[in-house]
Amino acid sequence: MSSGLQELMAAEQRAAQIIQAARSERTEKMKQAQQEAQQVIEEYRSEKETALQKQATQNVSSSQGWQLRGAGFLHRLLVRICSACGHPQSDKSSSLNADALGWQQGGEGGDFEQLKSESEQQLQGLRSEFASNKDRAIDFLVKVVTDVDPQFPEDIRTM
Repeated sequence: MSSGLQELMAAEQRAAQIIQAARSERTEKMKQAQQEAQQVIEEYRSEKETALQKQATQNVSSSQGWQLRGAGFLHRLLVRICSACGHPQSDKSSSLNADALGWQQGGEGGDFEQLKSESEQQLQGLRSEFASNKDRAIDFLVKVVTDVDPQFPEDIRTM
């Protein structure tokens, strides 16, 4: 019996060695995969940074020189507020129309002084519209915030 027991112990030790070798091999493969993934990430990041820098230099060197970003969002917000307050402007005929204001990306040339004067004119127009619609916008916002209709969700009502 002792020879059977010795064979069993030897087989158990070989199995432990095989398991240990498989674990160390798996650990090495995981480290290698992680290094390869990190390398791919770094390559992707450098490509995107290069593309971003290229786009930034193109934007700075564009003929217009200035590109007002976020104007579309501001325009949509102002149109919503004006229409909610009952202002007769529509999105197409609005004096806040981004195309009419010249807020297009990569627009046609013009020197700095012309751009500055146009911006000042647009700013004055916005200020006058703001002054004329300020009270209605405030009333609208106060009404929306204070007019609360509390309702429980359907799944809570049935409990």
